[in-house]
Amino acid sequence: MEVILLLQSSLISFLVVLGWTHYLAQKIGIPRIAYYSSGAFLTTCFDNLWRNPEAVNPGSEIKFDDLPNASSFPWDQVPSLFWRYKEAESNPNLELLKNSMDANGLSWGNIFNTFYELENEYLEFLSKQIGYQRIYNIRQLNLLHGPEQMNVKSDSTSGEVFSWLDECPNESKSAQESANGGLSKWARTE
Repeated sequence: MEVILLLQSSLISFLVVLGWTHYLAQKIGIPRIAYYSSGAFLTTCFDNLWRNPEAVNPGSEIKFDDLPNASSFPWDQVPSLFWRYKEAESNPNLELLKNSMDANGLSWGNIFNTFYELENEYLEFLSKQIGYQRIYNIRQLNLLHGPEQMNVKSDSTSGEVFSWLDECPNESKSAQESANGGLSKWARTE
């Protein structure tokens, strides 16, 4: 029984993260939710690139005229997954990557690591582009303005933090994620 539970847990993780699992989820008749660890802005740019990769010339400035707040980037600032794909177009592994990215857009729903107040234009754009409203946002709880401005004491117990969370307005379209650190090691300059 433990093996089945472990397999089920792993399968659920795969179905959420990996684009190629869209077809597996479709075959077994379950909805797939794509999780994007980055925000909606990067996703809109990335989707734009993958939709028409032939139109992108390596080394040139990349323009995103059809996105909100039309942006452009030099080639070296385009996500490395895309320029690796462009530089080695005949690689079957990279073709699987492109197909996986395309499959993410076919998911039943999407979760983004962002919050509505920051990227509402891009979240709304994605919603219109894919044709449904099942776009969800999570954000990390961050005492950006310091505990004094948030009316939270720096030595708060977890009960006080939960009380503070309960007082947050319900009108927000974002959920909050509370994280206890990460595995990233930052350079001193960062």
